[in-house]
Amino acid sequence: MGTATTYEEYKSLTRSFIRWLESYGTLIKTMGEIEKSSGKSFEELSREFTKPEILSQLIERLPPDLAGKFFALFLELTRLLSKDIRRLSSEEKIKVGKKLIELSKELEHLIFKELPNYLLKEKEGEQS
Repeated sequence: MGTATTYEEYKSLTRSFIRWLESYGTLIKTMGEIEKSSGKSFEELSREFTKPEILSQLIERLPPDLAGKFFALFLELTRLLSKDIRRLSSEEKIKVGKKLIELSKELEHLIFKELPNYLLKEKEGEQS
């Protein structure tokens, strides 16, 4: 867009900046809330979530179909999160952002919907 030369251009630039501030503020606030509730830094939590022994234990406990879904999700998350966003084009950033949002919803569904349903069915099978 270049340098804002008119009031309309300045308003447009300011709207973009305000949107960025809101998003960045939400990110930082969420990180702080997660750290406060867990008592651990965001870096510690990230390392914990990706510890091979924790992932291995989780995958061993999951039924094969859910383990496969989880593993695929984790690999895709790892691939996307390893990108240097500063080097991505605007289109690539949009694509990566949308994919991360999609993957977060898939992970939430897998862990909080599919897994409990599986465990409930497994428990009901034991009681029969």
